[in-house]
Amino acid sequence: MRLRRHLTTILATTALALSSVVAAEDTPSDSVGAGQAAGTTISCTLAAPSLLTGCYVERPVIVLGPVELALALDAQAHLTDLARGDVDTSHLAVYASVGVYEENWSAWLEVWLPRFAGVTLIGTPDWLRLGFTYTVPP
Repeated sequence: MRLRRHLTTILATTALALSSVVAAEDTPSDSVGAGQAAGTTISCTLAAPSLLTGCYVERPVIVLGPVELALALDAQAHLTDLARGDVDTSHLAVYASVGVYEENWSAWLEVWLPRFAGVTLIGTPDWLRLGFTYTVPP
């Protein structure tokens, strides 16, 4: 029962976030609320055979040149672990992120916000994540 509740909450929250973004994008441009999803980034992955799946919905808050401050909802589920009753590898969490985006590279830092906007934490997310990309010039 506990496993089903956690999985249902993770998937429902992700679906709700994604559907609200799609609904906002489908809103005619002359109506109230148009463009609410503009600039929102949605990333989803599924790995096999581990069945690790997740979605990351990110919304910029402040953009100053190449620097961006954003808020994100991160939902991750390790389906094989959930099937065994292990919820520790799955989570739902809110992150604040700061990134620098240049022509050939980008780098970002994400910090978990344990209590934000009433989002109920599920699982054990990492409290700090770092990342970078680099494109080799032609």
